[in-house]
Amino acid sequence: MLHTKEKAIELRTAGASLSEIAQSLKISKSTASLWVRRVKLSTSAEQKLLCKQNSSRVLGRRKLFAVREQNYAVLLNKVAGELQTLTFDKTLCKILCAFLYWGEGSKSGSFVSFINSDPEMIRTFLQLFRKSFAVDESKFRALVHLHNYHDEKYIQTFWSTVSKIPLNQFTKSFIKPNSSKYKKEGYKGCFRVRYYDVQIARELKALYNTTAQTIGV
Repeated sequence: MLHTKEKAIELRTAGASLSEIAQSLKISKSTASLWVRRVKLSTSAEQKLLCKQNSSRVLGRRKLFAVREQNYAVLLNKVAGELQTLTFDKTLCKILCAFLYWGEGSKSGSFVSFINSDPEMIRTFLQLFRKSFAVDESKFRALVHLHNYHDEKYIQTFWSTVSKIPLNQFTKSFIKPNSSKYKKEGYKGCFRVRYYDVQIARELKALYNTTAQTIGV
């Protein structure tokens, strides 16, 4: 045992990690830690250990990410199977549209107004909206909230593609001052869409309120 302890101290002095020592000498990690706790490391040995610790953290994060991706893939398959049993008819689309509107829409009641920075959220809401109602495309009005570092024409074109609303139905963009040097990578601003139809606005409100009350019964 004394020889093994001396070997542990020798390995530690050379910059070996506790895991490496435990594995090499077939001892527990806690025993390795106890044996080498008073070992004073040289600068080179400390740097060697630091590099190993950083590499271990990176590897650990990669493994964790891989596990999360694998678990998410399983969930995607599960959800896809469950959704196959649903029929996305007009009624279901209206309910889904109403609940999205409840979360992110304006509650003014005189028109439909929806704003978000997530392109998929905007795309999904508008797809549901168009499937749910007899839409007059000319009634759509769009506005983009930008920072002063954005290319307005590029951002408007991006959101026009996402929303399928032509640029001539975009109003003047709202430019938000950016006081810091930080720029959010890939951020395309916020997109607001309005549809001027008081009856549809009221129907959406009635849908989410009635559905919520029905679920709560």
